[in-house]
Amino acid sequence: MNIPNEKETGRIEAFSDGVFAIALTLLAIDLRAPALEIVNNVSLMEAVLERWTEYFAFANSFVVVLLMWICHHSIFKFVCKTDTRFMLANGLALFFVAAVSYPTSLLAKYLMTDAASAAAAFYAGYLVVANVAFIILWRTVSSNKKFLKDDAVNDDIVELTHGLYMTIPIYAGAALLAFVSAWITVTITTVLWVYWAVTLKNECVERDSCPWET
Repeated sequence: MNIPNEKETGRIEAFSDGVFAIALTLLAIDLRAPALEIVNNVSLMEAVLERWTEYFAFANSFVVVLLMWICHHSIFKFVCKTDTRFMLANGLALFFVAAVSYPTSLLAKYLMTDAASAAAAFYAGYLVVANVAFIILWRTVSSNKKFLKDDAVNDDIVELTHGLYMTIPIYAGAALLAFVSAWITVTITTVLWVYWAVTLKNECVERDSCPWET
């Protein structure tokens, strides 16, 4: 066991977790109480309901960031050591994690306007680029055995690679379909994270590794 290497990867993972936490916080900061001209129960409820797109965009992006974190955690399960190239690749992935609040705010603000298609296309397109950044991180690890732990299972490596690559055409297609209907794009992105959430849960149960079952 190489303690210095484990300590270094632990520091990078802890720093990365901090970035994920900040990204989720930034999403929540955009949720603000509505300003009312007339203060009463009815006007407050109406104002809250009118801003449903903000809540939807927040929930969607929250789950996206959560799944990014799970993916990032899965990658680090294979890592036994790091170098400058790895840290740069990790930084690139974190860059797109940290900025998720921007496409989210665009989607929330313009989903019910004539600019809905552009906002939805930008949102899905952003997820394509973010996914590419995670692929770069994963390829940095998986293509060089010096980064991999000795007990890394090849089937697990192939499975993670497949999962990352299959997401790109789906998000890219969703971005293009935004110009047909923004709601098609929103539906695809929502269904995709639901699929990943269900898949991750099933995989956990199959491997008898769920913390709530131990």
